Amino acid sequence: MFGDLFVEDAGPDSGGNSSSGRRPEAARNLPPAPRELTCLCGIQNLGATCYLNSLLQTLFHTPEMREAIFSLKPEELGDLADKDKPGAKVRVIPLQLQRLFAQLLLLDQQAVSTAALTDSFGWTHTEEGHQHDVQELSRILFGALECSLVGTMGHDLISRLYHGTVVNQITCRDCGRRNEREETFQDLTMAVHGNRGLEEALSSYYCESEEMEGDNRYCCDECARLVCATKSAKLRTLPTILTFSLLRFSFDFVKCERYKETGRFTFPRLLDMRPYCEMGLLGREDCMYELFSVIVHKGGCHGGHYHALICDVSHLGVWTGLIDEEPKVENGSAHGQDECPDPVEACRSILNEAGNCGLSLDVLCRRLQEKTGTSWNKGHRARYGPVTKFLKSHANIFDYNAAKNWVSLSTGVASTSFPVSGDAERSTSNGCAAVNEEGNERACAKSADSALEAPHVTSKGDADADGSFNMEERQWFDFDDSRVQPVREQELAQQFEGRESAYMLFYRPRRAKKKWSSEIPQWLVDEVTILNTELIALRKQHEQQLHTLTLHLHLSPLYAWDAEAGALRPASPHGDPALPLCTDARVGVTQLRSEIEQLLESWEGPLAMSLAKLLPAGLHIYEPLQDGDRSLSEAGLKDGCNLFIWDGNQVGGVPIATGKENEPVLLDLVVSGAAEADGPRGPSSCAGGSQPRVGLDSSPSWQRGFPKALLLGGLRSALAAETGIPAQTLGLALSQGGRSVWLEREREDSVTVGSLGVVDGDQLMLFRECTQDACQSGLKLENPSDKGQQSSVTPSLRLNIKSGLLDECRAQKSSTVELTCPVDTVVSTIKSLVLEKMHLEAEAADGYCLRMADSTGRLLSPMREDAMLCDAGLQQDALLTLCSGRAPTSGELFLSFTVSGGPDSLELDFVVPQTSTIRECLKLVLNKANVSAGDWHLRRVNWCGDVGEPLYNQDATLQEQGVQGGDVLQLTEGPPPTKVMLLFEKLCRTFLKKGRDTCSLSFYRLNERNEENNIACVLIICSTVVDIKDSMPSKKSRPSCARVMIQICHLKMYMQMI
Repeated sequence: MFGDLFVEDAGPDSGGNSSSGRRPEAARNLPPAPRELTCLCGIQNLGATCYLNSLLQTLFHTPEMREAIFSLKPEELGDLADKDKPGAKVRVIPLQLQRLFAQLLLLDQQAVSTAALTDSFGWTHTEEGHQHDVQELSRILFGALECSLVGTMGHDLISRLYHGTVVNQITCRDCGRRNEREETFQDLTMAVHGNRGLEEALSSYYCESEEMEGDNRYCCDECARLVCATKSAKLRTLPTILTFSLLRFSFDFVKCERYKETGRFTFPRLLDMRPYCEMGLLGREDCMYELFSVIVHKGGCHGGHYHALICDVSHLGVWTGLIDEEPKVENGSAHGQDECPDPVEACRSILNEAGNCGLSLDVLCRRLQEKTGTSWNKGHRARYGPVTKFLKSHANIFDYNAAKNWVSLSTGVASTSFPVSGDAERSTSNGCAAVNEEGNERACAKSADSALEAPHVTSKGDADADGSFNMEERQWFDFDDSRVQPVREQELAQQFEGRESAYMLFYRPRRAKKKWSSEIPQWLVDEVTILNTELIALRKQHEQQLHTLTLHLHLSPLYAWDAEAGALRPASPHGDPALPLCTDARVGVTQLRSEIEQLLESWEGPLAMSLAKLLPAGLHIYEPLQDGDRSLSEAGLKDGCNLFIWDGNQVGGVPIATGKENEPVLLDLVVSGAAEADGPRGPSSCAGGSQPRVGLDSSPSWQRGFPKALLLGGLRSALAAETGIPAQTLGLALSQGGRSVWLEREREDSVTVGSLGVVDGDQLMLFRECTQDACQSGLKLENPSDKGQQSSVTPSLRLNIKSGLLDECRAQKSSTVELTCPVDTVVSTIKSLVLEKMHLEAEAADGYCLRMADSTGRLLSPMREDAMLCDAGLQQDALLTLCSGRAPTSGELFLSFTVSGGPDSLELDFVVPQTSTIRECLKLVLNKANVSAGDWHLRRVNWCGDVGEPLYNQDATLQEQGVQGGDVLQLTEGPPPTKVMLLFEKLCRTFLKKGRDTCSLSFYRLNERNEENNIACVLIICSTVVDIKDSMPSKKSRPSCARVMIQICHLKMYMQMI
C-alpha cells in the first residue's frame, strides 16, 4: 500500500542509520557505548525501523503506559524460556515489551535492540528492511498487544489508555428527532490541507454542522419521508492519551502522483478539548491536555526519516542544557561571520557524549564538523595546526593513541552507573548516578523490597504543588534512533511546516500525575544487572586492549658493533633477537623497569633502557628512558617501539655513540678508477657483503653507513683508507635526485655529513681529481677551486642496455649491461662501452646503433651518435636496445616501410639523405624490398597503422613533403589514385565501419591537377536514389562538377559528369 513512501533518506543529517544498519564501529568489534550525558537510552536502527523506534520511545515515556506494562504479572504472562515448549501459554509480545522497557530504563548502553520484540510480532528481516507508516504501525502494535493480553488483568490496557468515543448525530428539522451513531477511535486523523492549525481542524470536524438539503436530504424514521436535517459530530469520551494523526500525504488525481503537504499547521502546547465535546459531559480540568510527544517525519513522499521529540514527563533523564548562541557583534569581521567555537570545548563535549570508550580520530573530526559547521582544516588548522598536534598539546584533557588512531578523555567525565552484580560494583549495584547541568549529583536506588524507582531531577524540574507541571521548565529530548539530545521547547515551532514537520501528536491530561512509582519485575532487574556486569567487563577488556603496548626488547649481549655500517647488528644471523613485551601504556617508566627486571632474572650489572630504531644501516640507540611517574605514552612510547637493554655505555666493550646526531646513514659508494687503486681494502670487504655493481668504467659500487655527525674530513680519510686513493687526490661528489654537488675541501673541517641533507640510498661518487681516467670515463668535472663552496657537476643517469641482435651467439651470454653515465655523455661513447662489455669490439662499430622503445615496446628511430643523453629525453633507469644497422647523421633520415599486401608486422628500415627526392626514395625502397620495377608509389602511414595520402610530387624532396625521421611509409602497387577516388574510398570506409545505410548530402570542393573549381558530390543511400538536383549548386558555380551516387545495398557506383 505504501511502497517506498517512508524509505529513509541516506544522508549525514538523517540522524539514523542507513537501511543496512551497519556502523563503522561494528568492524572494530567495539563494546556497546554507554549512555550519554542525558542518561537516556536510544534504540538501534535495524534497517529502516526509525518509525518503530519513534513510537516505542513515545510509549516508554508515557508514564501510564510504562506503569501498566510493568504491572503485568509473570504468572499471567508466562516465562519466555517456555515459549518453544508445546502447550505452553506464553504471551511473548508483552514480555518482550517489558524487557525492552526495562533495558531502556536500566541498561547502561547508548542504544538497545528491538530484534526480540519484532520477532515476537512475527516480522522477518525482510519486513524490517521495508519502511512502514508510523500511524499504521501504532494500530498494528496496539492490536497485537491487545490480542496478547486477552484473559489477563491488562486486557483493557489499550482501550483504557488510548480509546475514546465520538458520536455522529443527525437531527431532523421537522420533528426534532435525533439519530446517533457512536464510534470508538484510537487516534483522531486531522487534515492538514485547508487548515491553519490543530484547533481549526478540530472545529471543522466537531464544531461545524452539515446541512442535509436538496438531493442530500435525510430519510427520517419518525416522519417516514425525506426531510431536511443537520449532521454533526461530537466527542463523547476522551482517552487518557489523546493521539492525533496529521494527514500530510495526499494524492494528486490530476498529476496522478503522491505529494507531501508541507504547509504550516500549528499545534498548541496546551489544548482545551471542551469546545469539541458534548456539553456538560466533562469538567474544564479534565478537558485540558498538554503536549508531551511529537513524532516528526523528515523528507518527502518517496523517502524520509522519523524521529521523536518527547517531553521527559517522569524526569528520567538529565537535561544538560544548550549553550546559547553568542550575540552578533555589529562591528564584526569583514565577512560578517562568527568565529568558530572553541575546539577544546567542542571535542570535550563530543567525547563526553561518546562515553568512556572514546572515538576514532576520523569519527571525532566528522562529528566536530557536524557540531561546528566547518571542517578542522578550514576552521582551526591555521590557528592550532594539525588535529594530532592539537590533541597532543592538550594531553591533560585528551588521551590520543596514535598507534590505534583513537581519542578519549584523560580527565574525569560525568558518567552513569547502572545496576551491576555485587562483585562488579557494589557501591552502585542498586542505583544509577548522573550529573545535571549544575554539577549536582543525583541517584536512583532500588528500595528494600526490590522496587526500583525512577530517578528524579532536582527541584528545578519538580511538579507544582497542585501536581501540574510548569510549562516553562519542561525538559524535551530528541530521540533520533541511537542518539538522544536535549532540545528546547521553543524548537517545536520548527515542526509546523516544511519537509521536516510533525506527523503524530500525543497529548495527556494536564492534571495527570507526574511522578510514578511502580515495581519492575524482579526477573527483569536481575537480567539487566547481568547485562550491565557483562558490559563493564567488555569495556574494561576493550580499555586494556586500547592501551596495550607491544614493545620489542633488544638485549645488548645479542648484538655487536659493526664499524662498516656504523650501527649495531645481530651477533648471530639466525633468528630474531627481539624479545616482545606487552604492557599498559598508562603505567609509569619505573613500573616498566620492574617488569623488565622480572622478565630478565639472569641480568647482571646495571640495566639501562634506551629507545632504539631499526635503520637500513642497522639498529641505532637514541635517548634513554628516565625513571619517573610519567606514563609510557607520555614518554613517547608507541605500539611496536624498540627498546635497547644495556649498561648505558658500551656494547661488547665498544663505546656506542647515541642520539639523533649520531644516526647512521647508508650511502651507495661508486669508485672510479678502482683498477688503479692499490689500497689494501676494496669493495669486496664492504659492509654487509654487498655485491659490487658494474659502473660506467667497470667501477664497483657498494654500501656503507656513516654517522651524521662525521665531518667531511673524516669521511674523506675513511674512504681514502678503504679505497687506497690518497686523500689529497680523492674527489667526492654527492648525487641526490638527479642532481650532483661537489664536496669542497675548504669547509670539510666544519661541515658534517648530516648537514648535507643526505638520506639512505644517496650515491657518493669517488674518483681521482684531475686525472685522465676521470675524463675518459665521461665525467666532465669542473675544477672545484673555480666554483663556490658547492659546485654543480653533470647529473648522471643509470641506463640498461639489452642486445637486440638477431645473431645472439655474437654476444656474450649476459646480453644486458648496466651503465651509470653523465647526461652530457655522447651516444657514441655509450655505444663503445656497450660493445666492449658485450665483447663485440672486433666488429665494425658503424654497424650498430642504440634505439629507444615507446610505451608499446615498438623500437623508435636510432639515436644520433653525436647527440648527448640530455638531448634524447632519457629518464633514470631507461632501457635501450643495441641493434644492427647504421645510425643516421645530422643530414639523414631513418625511415621504415612496409609492402602493400605483405605481412603487417614486417618493416624494413633504411637511411636516406633529407635532400633525396620522392622518386629517388622510391627507387631505394624498391631495391631494398627486392621488388621488380613497375607502377609503384609511396603512401604515408600514421601512428595507428592507417594508410594515408600518397606522395604525389615525385620531384619534391622528402623535407619538402614533410617526411621526418622515424616515419613509416607503405610501398603500394599501381599509380597514385586521384583525389576523387581517395575521397570515395575514405567515405566508403567510414560509413561501412559505422554500419550506416544513409548519409546526408555532402559537398567537397577539390583542386585537381589541371582543373579548378571541381566539385565531387557523394551521396550514400540505402535502397533509393535521391534526386539532389535542387540541392546542387547553381550551374554557374559548377562548370565541371562530378556527382557520385552510391547504393550500398547493391554495391553499385554511379558516376555522371555534369
